[in-house]
Amino acid sequence: MRQISKLICFTIISCLSIEARAQFTDDDDELSDDLGLYYDEDEEEKPQHREYKNLIDVQYTPSRYTFHGASSSILSQGFALGWARSIQVTEDTPLFVELGAQMKYDFTGEVKDHMNASYRQLAFRIPANVVYKFYPSRTRSFALAPMAGVFCQVRAMGKEKAGGQSRNITDNGNKNTTGAVWKRFQLGWQAGLKMYWDRYYCGFTYAQDFHDRLVNDSSVDASKGEDKMICRMHEYSVHLGICF
Repeated sequence: MRQISKLICFTIISCLSIEARAQFTDDDDELSDDLGLYYDEDEEEKPQHREYKNLIDVQYTPSRYTFHGASSSILSQGFALGWARSIQVTEDTPLFVELGAQMKYDFTGEVKDHMNASYRQLAFRIPANVVYKFYPSRTRSFALAPMAGVFCQVRAMGKEKAGGQSRNITDNGNKNTTGAVWKRFQLGWQAGLKMYWDRYYCGFTYAQDFHDRLVNDSSVDASKGEDKMICRMHEYSVHLGICF
């Protein structure tokens, strides 16, 4: 009789222990769910941001032209239209190479330091930039993208109007009031920052042509180390664009 009583007590205690353990496990699972402490192998992957291949933008491009040995400079206003092709270097790294083309037109009012002359220019540019994108958000819809690169530029038209006469400033010699040669072909560099929001972006860049020492007068012999004229462009650009 005692053995039967012991068996019944052991069975009851075992059942109560199993029920308590199950209750504790359920409570622990609920707590883990509330805290997000779980791993689901079937969980969906994070959304992937689409990297667009083409970029088109408009730019406001005020510029300043300086000349070696002269305190005066020429300030111009300008606008540009640009296109670029974005190429991702590797799939795992947000590093891109952008190759494109731009058309820029700039102009000035009368410049007092240069006999009240005014200037108009039309240039075509081929930029090549390296861009790295930082994504602060999980959805990667917003990105900060520092960039730097080089460009080559062809000045298709450059006119100076002074004293009722119009001159071509890309001609060699001192046929303009600046006394400098404005070369048709020019190389330079640029650097800046872009901000992307989904398929739209804005940005700011600074560009400058490389040092180009130009002879100020045909009688000056550059090989003898005589004075030379340096004409430099300093360009500040604000971009607004769209990707597709």
